[in-house]
Amino acid sequence: MKQVDFPDILLCPDGHEIPLYKWFPSNQSSGSQTPVGIVQIGHGMAEHAGRYQPFASYLNQLGFIVVAHDHRGHGKCISNGIAGHFADREGWSKVVADVNRVAELVKGRFPELPHFLFAHSMGSFISLGFLQQYRPKFQGIILSGSNYSPPAKFAAGYLVAKLEKKRIGGQHASKLLQFISFGSFNNAFKPLRTESDWLSRDPLQVDAYVHDPLCGFAVTTQLWCDFLKGLESLSSKSGMQKIQKDQPILLMAGDQDPVGSNGKGVRALCSKLEDAGCHQVECKLYPEGRHEMLNEINNQEVFRDCAEWISKQLPEVVKRQEDVELATSTI
Repeated sequence: MKQVDFPDILLCPDGHEIPLYKWFPSNQSSGSQTPVGIVQIGHGMAEHAGRYQPFASYLNQLGFIVVAHDHRGHGKCISNGIAGHFADREGWSKVVADVNRVAELVKGRFPELPHFLFAHSMGSFISLGFLQQYRPKFQGIILSGSNYSPPAKFAAGYLVAKLEKKRIGGQHASKLLQFISFGSFNNAFKPLRTESDWLSRDPLQVDAYVHDPLCGFAVTTQLWCDFLKGLESLSSKSGMQKIQKDQPILLMAGDQDPVGSNGKGVRALCSKLEDAGCHQVECKLYPEGRHEMLNEINNQEVFRDCAEWISKQLPEVVKRQEDVELATSTI
């Protein structure tokens, strides 16, 4: 397949450089020189886009181009030794605008291809902010490991984060905020092997996360201020109303994911989207699954489910998926 010229770096007006990850289907694996679509990925907090390579490779086999980027303060965007820091000012609007810039680049380079969005955890919230502010049109949207809470809860959290920022500075991590946010996440999974057992039942995946120097860091007080203020805005009734109503949306999570309150928060998000007029919302909860379903012990099932959901928006993908599964089963 002849690859379209696609940059490694996308320059922002404020001088920030967005690192881009691109995974293209090969002629042999896709069975065609013409890709069937493109999937844009947004990663979560304290991780990076490179971790999505296995999922991208699976989608490549079905003929999809996959594009991802590191959020500010994450992955290749960690600058000046400060991990987990969007910006000193207006961090939320900047990370939301970055998603829009990547989306515009994708649509500009591949205008004829159906465009999907997959976003996980913090990336799902940033993507909701993007959907509300820029009102883009996607063929389908998958939000993984997401949640809904009332705006008042985020407003209260913002006040605590603001006090911590005043106490220790915006570029420093707060043990208090880290404890409030993540301190209880492992409680349901004792006896514990690591502090990150809540991510997955797969010990190899958990160990890979723990030993990845670009994962597992505590974010700054300024990021918490940015993030919580953004969550307060996007979870409001008026915020939800801004999302385009005619886009298919899939919410997927483990029913033991503490981020989504063991499924309760995911179902609440589904209800809020439906109340806002989004009439093509589906919710799938995986029994015993934890936070990172793409890295769970049943990740191949999750990969297939994502592909099947996408195929409902693009029926021509069904045959390609069947061919891939047949080839895999005969190896």
